[in-house]
Amino acid sequence: MEYYQQEVEDIYKEFHTSEQGLSQSGFEELRKQYGTNELKKEEQEHWIKVLARQFQGMLIYILLGAALLSGILGEWIDTTVIAFILLVNGVIGFIQEQKANASIEALKHMASAKATVVRNGETLQLPAEELVPGDIIILETGDKVPADARVIQATLLEAQEGALTGESSPVRKKALTLTGRQAVGDQTNMVFSGTVITKGRGQAVVVGTGMKTEIGKIAHLVQGAKKESTRLEKELDKMGSRLGTLVLGICSIIFIILLFAQQNGFTLQAIVEALMLSVTLAVAAIPEGLPIVVTIALAIGTERMVHKNALIKRLASVETLGSTTVICSDKTGTLTKNEMTVVSIWHAGADISVSGTGYKPEGSIDGEIPQLFLETAALCNDSSLTEQSTIIGDPTEGCLVTLARKGGVDEKTLISQYPRIGEIPFSSERKRMTTVHDYQDVVIAHSKGAPDILLEHCTQILDNDTIRPLTQEDRERIIKANEAYAQKALRVLAFAFKEVERKEEYTEADEQGLVFVALTGIIDPPREEAKTAIEKCAQAGIRVVMITGDHLSTAQAIANELGITGRAIEGKDIENLDLKKHVQEIAVFARVNPEHKMAIVEALRHHGEIVAMTGDGVNDAPALKHADIGIAMGIAGTDVAKESAAMILTDDNFASIVSAVEEGRNIYTNIKKFVNYLLSSNVGEILTITLGILFIRHHGEIAIPLTATMILLMNLVTDGFPALALGVDPGDPKAMTRKPRDPTEPIINKNMLANIFLIGALIGVASIAVFWWALQTTGNLAHAQTMTLTTLVMLQFVRLAMVRQQYNTPFFSNKWLLGALVIVMTLQIAVIYWPVMHTIFGTTVISLVDWTVIIFTIGLSYIIGMSIGTLVQKATGQRD
Repeated sequence: MEYYQQEVEDIYKEFHTSEQGLSQSGFEELRKQYGTNELKKEEQEHWIKVLARQFQGMLIYILLGAALLSGILGEWIDTTVIAFILLVNGVIGFIQEQKANASIEALKHMASAKATVVRNGETLQLPAEELVPGDIIILETGDKVPADARVIQATLLEAQEGALTGESSPVRKKALTLTGRQAVGDQTNMVFSGTVITKGRGQAVVVGTGMKTEIGKIAHLVQGAKKESTRLEKELDKMGSRLGTLVLGICSIIFIILLFAQQNGFTLQAIVEALMLSVTLAVAAIPEGLPIVVTIALAIGTERMVHKNALIKRLASVETLGSTTVICSDKTGTLTKNEMTVVSIWHAGADISVSGTGYKPEGSIDGEIPQLFLETAALCNDSSLTEQSTIIGDPTEGCLVTLARKGGVDEKTLISQYPRIGEIPFSSERKRMTTVHDYQDVVIAHSKGAPDILLEHCTQILDNDTIRPLTQEDRERIIKANEAYAQKALRVLAFAFKEVERKEEYTEADEQGLVFVALTGIIDPPREEAKTAIEKCAQAGIRVVMITGDHLSTAQAIANELGITGRAIEGKDIENLDLKKHVQEIAVFARVNPEHKMAIVEALRHHGEIVAMTGDGVNDAPALKHADIGIAMGIAGTDVAKESAAMILTDDNFASIVSAVEEGRNIYTNIKKFVNYLLSSNVGEILTITLGILFIRHHGEIAIPLTATMILLMNLVTDGFPALALGVDPGDPKAMTRKPRDPTEPIINKNMLANIFLIGALIGVASIAVFWWALQTTGNLAHAQTMTLTTLVMLQFVRLAMVRQQYNTPFFSNKWLLGALVIVMTLQIAVIYWPVMHTIFGTTVISLVDWTVIIFTIGLSYIIGMSIGTLVQKATGQRD
C-alpha cells in the first residue's frame, strides 16, 4: 500500500516512531538504512571528454586522416591549415556545451535548507539533509517542505504544488486516510519535498527522503535520459560517412590508375608520387570548411535567437527547433499566466465582465457593482498585494484583492478602517469562511464560499442598493449562473454579508440569514498572445498539444479558448489506452504525472514526429530532456526545467516559440544552401583534377590543373567566406506558411544530389576546358593552372548566385555575402598579380585575352547551369 492509503499508526510502526518523534537511537538506525536526505549526484562529464567529443564524426575523422597523411608526405601547409580548422571548430562547440550545468544540481538546490523537527518530544531546527523517514516535521505558512511526508495534523493547511504537479491553485491538506489509487495532485494527505506551504499549519511524518521523494523520482528519470544526437548531427555524420566512402573510393581508383601508368614500374618513387597526387585529390574532395561553417552558422543563429527571447544551450538544437512538428505545452504558466484572475461578476441578474489579467490592478469592472461587494472581497480575505503586484497568500484570495483595487477599494486602508474582530475559518467540510469587522456603528460579517453552500445560508439578496427577501426565482437564477460559470471552467465563489451583534466569539449560528451579494468567476487566464501563436503554428503545420496536471474541465476550457482542438483525456486513462495508436488524435492531457509526459513524448516520436516540449515546473524536467527539444520558461521556470531543456524562453512567452521555430527553419535552409554550394564546388574541383590526371599531359607527364595549396585556398577562402555569409542570409518570409520538412528526408535530397553532381560536372568540364586551352596556347603549366584557378573561383560565384536564386533570395539582400565576394575577388587578384603570392601558390600573371576566355566560359556555364536547375526541379518535384 502507498503511504497515503495507510493508517498513521501503521506508518508509526513501520518507522518505530510516534507523535513525540524518533529517539536518538531510532534516528541513527534509520540514518544507516536510508542515508542522508539528499538527491544522488549525477556524475558530471569531465571537460576533457566534452572537448574530445567535439572531434568526433566521420567528416572530422576524414579531415584528421588527410592532415596526418599530408604531414607524412611533407605537405605541412595542408596539415597546418586543416589542423587549425579542426581546432577552431572544436573550441566553439566546447564553449557552447560548457555553458550548461547539470540538471541534478538544480534539483539539489530545491531542497529546503532547514526543517523544524520533533525528536524525543523536543522541537528542533535541523538541516533538511538530516531528516529520515519517521521524523515528525512541523509545517508553517511560507515553509518549503523538506521531504515527502504524510499529514498527521492540519489547520487550514494548504500547499502550492504547481511546480511539481502543474496545478495552478494551492491544494488543501487534510489528516485523513485515502482509498484507491490517487495521482500526486490528488494525494491530499501528503506534502512533497520542494513544494511550499501557502497557508495554515500542520504536522507530518516523513515517509520519503532523498531519491525516494517525488522530486527524487524525477531526478532519477532525468538522470536516466540519454543524450541523443540531434537530427542535424546524425545527418551530418551520415553525410560525412558517405562522403568519406566516396572520397576513399575515388582516390583509390586514381592511385591504382596512376601506379599502372608509371613507365618505370612499381618503384618507391612512383608509389610516393601516385600517393601524393591521390592526397591532392582527397584535399580537393573534402570540404574542409564545412564543419566550421555549420558550427558558426548555428552559433550566429543562436545569437539571433537571443534577440528573439530564445536562449539555445546546444548549437545543433537550433535546427531541431526549425523541424518541429508537435509542441507539447504545459498549461500553467506557459499557455496561461499562472495568475488567478476574476473575469466575471454576477450580481442582481447582470453578468458583469472584468478586464485586465493577473495581479496588477489594471483594468476595470464594466458595470455597476455595490461598494459592499468590494468590501466583502477585500475584507473576507487573508491575502495581500505587494507594491510589485505580487501576492502574499492564497492566489484565489489574491485575485479578489486585485478585483477590489480595480473597483477603487484599497484593502489595507479598508482593514485599518474596519478591523477584524472575529473569524469563522474555512474548512473543506464547511466550504466557506466568514470574517467579522467593526464598522464602529455596526458590526458586519462578510462571508465567501462555494455557491451551493453559501446560498443555503442566505435569506435575503442585495439587489443593487436594495436588500430584499431571497425568492425561489432568485435562487434558481443564482444556481443557473453558477452552472454557466462552471461550464466555462471558471472557479466560482459566492459572497454574502449580514449585520451581527458585537460579542467575544462568533460561531456558525452567525452565518444564518445572510444577504446574498454576488458570484465571481475566476480563472488562470490564457496568455493574450498564445492564441495568435497557436494559429501561426497551425499555418506552419505544427500541432500544439496541451499537457497539464490541472483538472480536465479546466484544461478543456483553456484549450477551446486557445483554439487547441482534439480529444481530451486524463493521465489515469493513459494506462488503459494504446497510446501509440491514439496519440495523434488527442490534443489535451490532464492530471498527468511525469511518467505520463515521457510516455506521450515517446508515443509521438514513434510516429516520426519531431517533438518540442515546453514547461516550467519540476514535473516537466524528464520530458524536457526526453523530447527532441525541451523548451523551458526563463522567468517562471524552475532551475530544474531550465537545466533539462535545450532552449529557454527568456520572456516566458509562448509566442516567442513561433519566432524561434521560424529562425530555426531559416537556419536549416541556409545550411542546405551552403552544403549545396560547397559540395557542388568540390565536385567541380574533383572532376577538374581527375580529368587532368587521366587525359591531359604536359611534356609527356601528367598535368595537374591545380596545386594542393590552390585547392586549400579555394576550399577555405573562396568557398569558406561566401559559405559563412550564406549562414546569415535573410529568412524566407514564407517560411511559416509551409509544412515542416519530412524528418526522414536527408539534408542532401534527390534535387540537391542531382544539382551537386550535374552542376559540379559542368564546373569541372568548363574548368578543364580552360586548362586545356591555356596549356595548348602557352605551353606554360603555371599559367594554365592560374587560369584554371581563376575560372573555378568565378564559377563558384556563379554557383552561389544559382543556389540563392533557387530560394528566391534577392541578390543584394545580404551585405555580409557581398563583402565576402569582394574579399575573395580582391584576394584572387592579389594571387594573380602580386609576386609574393606567385611564390606561395605557384601562380602567374594572366592577360586580357585570358580574362575574355574566362568570362565567356562563365557566362555560358551560367546559362547552362540555370537550365539544369530548372529541369532537375521539375523532374524531382523538390525545390532544394
